[in-house]
Amino acid sequence: MSSAIAPVPLRDRLPWFRPSPGVFPKRSGTSAVPSADTTTSAVAAPVTGKSDDVHLSHSQCRTYAGCSLQWFLSRRYPPESVPANLVFGASFHAALDAYYQARLEGRDAGLDDLLAAFSTHWAEELAGKHGHESVSVKFSAKDEDEANLRALAERMLSAFLAYRQERASEVIAIEESFRVDVADDLPPLVGRVDLVEIVTGDDGARTICLTDFKTAARKPTLEDLGADQLLIYGKA
Repeated sequence: MSSAIAPVPLRDRLPWFRPSPGVFPKRSGTSAVPSADTTTSAVAAPVTGKSDDVHLSHSQCRTYAGCSLQWFLSRRYPPESVPANLVFGASFHAALDAYYQARLEGRDAGLDDLLAAFSTHWAEELAGKHGHESVSVKFSAKDEDEANLRALAERMLSAFLAYRQERASEVIAIEESFRVDVADDLPPLVGRVDLVEIVTGDDGARTICLTDFKTAARKPTLEDLGADQLLIYGKA
């Protein structure tokens, strides 16, 4: 026996890159705007992005492919709390940025410098200095707290510095942004490459290497990483 799901009529579909005003109830922390529908008192106003800067990105495409409703709600309502692993990942990236920025400027950055960058970014994330409102951190375990995660960051950064001592490279760019057109009827594709460097092999060959740093509890598989991000980098 086979079954089919009736398609949603085109007139009822939401533009996935620019959602139309919805009728979802107002939640704490969101602003309300008058609704054109007289049967609805208010709707939530968009809290991310600008209406005149519609674009595609790997993260929003991946979220939309997984659950279009999750994508819609995440762009209409600010989070009440942020998982600690997201704040940790962003702060760890900031520490790596500090290391490579020092390399670009001909300076040395030690463990204390990287930990200072980590702590500063953590505080700025909570204060809402990176494009969102101030939020609280949601820890995944009862014994997990900011001190434990900072200790974890210290161990990871120590391992990173030991790894870098054995790898010769020339840093070309850090957090390099790109914006490319993929099709006439689609918004531009935007993204950011964490690191662009030239790596010299044992045979003396020089190779351009693009790096996207990942922080996870386990080593990611190729399936976890996904080929779509690599395709986007190749297109850029």
